[in-house]
Amino acid sequence: MEVLVFGAAGQLGSALRACAGETLGVIPAPRAVDIADRTAVAELLDGHRVDAVINAAAMTHVDAAEVDPMPAIRANTAGPATLALSCRERNLPLVHVSTEAVYRGDQPLAYREGDACDPVSAYGISKLAGDLLVCDLHEGAWVVRTSWLYSAASSSNFPHRLRAQLQAHTRPIPVVTDVVGNPTPADLLAEAILELIPAAPAAGVYHVCCREPASKYDWAVVIAESLGYPADRIEPTDSTRYRSAARRPAYVDLDCGRFRALGLTVLPTWQEAWQAGADAYRRDPTTAVVWGVT
Repeated sequence: MEVLVFGAAGQLGSALRACAGETLGVIPAPRAVDIADRTAVAELLDGHRVDAVINAAAMTHVDAAEVDPMPAIRANTAGPATLALSCRERNLPLVHVSTEAVYRGDQPLAYREGDACDPVSAYGISKLAGDLLVCDLHEGAWVVRTSWLYSAASSSNFPHRLRAQLQAHTRPIPVVTDVVGNPTPADLLAEAILELIPAAPAAGVYHVCCREPASKYDWAVVIAESLGYPADRIEPTDSTRYRSAARRPAYVDLDCGRFRALGLTVLPTWQEAWQAGADAYRRDPTTAVVWGVT
């Protein structure tokens, strides 16, 4: 089985390529292909013999999307719609990757797939519109929503930025306690997606992330201690300390019961997942970067 991956150079795309095996190969789509360009997408699909398509491409700059939403609308809404139409016409299964940002984040209970979506940012709106169009335009598509992806292979994520700050100075690092999600390694999500495709369960929305919610502060303390720093290097604060163009959902815990019922990839707690991959951060120092804790 061969799978064409859009966004193959990104954090998840790289994990998909690394997780691919002999029975399920990954073909990276060229970065130059605009997924909102139906002609370009059609030419690419017709030029490869593939059995399924994964859309891991997205515009993920939340604050930039708030200032100018058009790039997010093109990448996160028009692009997925174009892929859904093109895959439906060719009878190709499609996995579209989405985010916890489609939810409002104001309920204490975990969100299930059927719960109402009410995003609080332009980015979240663009992703929700893409999800809805994919489901409406392709009856054989799966929308996989995840939360707080990270990867040791990419420097553009929370653990890498935190480690850089810990290495750069000895001052306490303020991290917010009032933003909650499910920290999830990209390789876990990649494994789940690559098992989902051949299993071919019912189409629709699936939540796939690590179990149990964590605040950014909770996560930062675990990261710091696992890298040999004392917990008091992390200073609790709240999001009122920081000004940003876009709001973030305050509390989103994704219920993954629908995916777990398939009996595929086992989803660990976020603590278990972090500890299993922490060695990669211990042995791969990076240069400190300017960082905002939210």
